[in-house]
Amino acid sequence: MKHFFKVLLILFYCNANLNANSNNDFKEGYIISLNGDTTKGFLLVQISRNASEQCVFKPSANSANTIYKPGEIAGYRYLNGKYYISKEINIDSTTKKVVFLEFLIKGIASIYYYMDNEEHYYIEKFPNGLVELTEKERTFFDEGTSGRDGAHTYTMPSKYKGKLMFTLQD
Repeated sequence: MKHFFKVLLILFYCNANLNANSNNDFKEGYIISLNGDTTKGFLLVQISRNASEQCVFKPSANSANTIYKPGEIAGYRYLNGKYYISKEINIDSTTKKVVFLEFLIKGIASIYYYMDNEEHYYIEKFPNGLVELTEKERTFFDEGTSGRDGAHTYTMPSKYKGKLMFTLQD
């Protein structure tokens, strides 16, 4: 039992040390202020879910961290890497939220990515604004009215193709 607690203590220490080191993974990059000015420095490397909720920035390797929320800055970018911009999205029909969207493609229409509990893709083109391409899969169950085949399950096809065609119709 004595050895068990020693091993448990060593594992706890190693885990805490690994977490502390992983939280210090900063890469060169810059933030973009709301008025368009850029400030070079270092950005914390984060998984997509965290990167959409906050930007952890420090102007020099030895300076203190500053945390920016979506809407406080226009965006941020890792040097030769991912680019995030602050945008307002619809969570549902009544709720909106400002998040950092990963900027994937810039062109006639821009494509963005967002991760919460699932992946979301957006397209933006003037004058349509931001349109979500991702849809939750919907499955319907039919008990069967003819009585021959019994119950049936139907999956609604995604409408992203139609949304893309409408957005890019010109």
